[in-house]
Amino acid sequence: MRNTSPDVDDESPPSGAPLIWLAVVLGIACAAAAISGVAMVMNSDGGAALEIGKLLMTLAVALAVGGVATVIIRVAEDARSTQVRIAEQARSESLRDNDLDRAEKAEWAELLRQVVEVDESLAAARQLILAHKTAKTYAEQYKSLLESRLTLRRVILDPLMANDTSKDLRAALRRMLDYLEALSSEYEREYLPVARQQRLDEECVTVLVRALAETTPADRSSSALSQLYDPTQAWKMLEDRSRFPVLNGLLQPSKYRDGEFTTSYNEAKTILESHCGIERKVSIAPIILGNVKPT
Repeated sequence: MRNTSPDVDDESPPSGAPLIWLAVVLGIACAAAAISGVAMVMNSDGGAALEIGKLLMTLAVALAVGGVATVIIRVAEDARSTQVRIAEQARSESLRDNDLDRAEKAEWAELLRQVVEVDESLAAARQLILAHKTAKTYAEQYKSLLESRLTLRRVILDPLMANDTSKDLRAALRRMLDYLEALSSEYEREYLPVARQQRLDEECVTVLVRALAETTPADRSSSALSQLYDPTQAWKMLEDRSRFPVLNGLLQPSKYRDGEFTTSYNEAKTILESHCGIERKVSIAPIILGNVKPT
């Protein structure tokens, strides 16, 4: 934690020392004048000695009053000077702290941007896989999942995270990473047979397209067109929940919306926004592909 208390400069001389010496000098002068004046008044028979004694006593009184006034003025000036110096130091400390706070918030904002990109990458991959319904698209989007895993690891290992006292943020990011790692492990374990089937499906579709291209639209049977338009065997393999449970959970709207990744992302995003100084008053629910049924 930074020290923001304004301290008086240790190298400046103590302000009370000159006042002490001034008081001593004035006190000695006042005492000397008073003693001399009283002695001359008491020992004189009148005339010039009496007048000089009175003058010395008057001088003693003037020195006493003037000395007190001078000391009071100097004390007030020193106090004001000290207050001004403390105020300037406090202002400098405040400006320096504000600069540090802005820099730290900017670093948190960068981490927030990276986490949001991870969520957007997963959402885009999900939509493309649902739209294309091919194993080829799944393989292509797997590359973005690998990049998202690396991004989350960098965020978790960032020095800001190491110094952050919020355990909830680290736990939420860890759950997001665990989800992506489970999705990746599933791909690495089960995808090879699907990839081989995908190649076979592509060859079959190529042969079917050539055959249909040689016929007129009127001669094309509904079964042949259905075979062309329906999802391939490779996609049906991906729909096997016993082999691809994480992928199927990602593709189902309710499981994606209320699943581990999305809830953890929302929690991490809220904490990161707080670190950035962002306050959200309106919550907008995300639009998830598959929620709207065609009419």
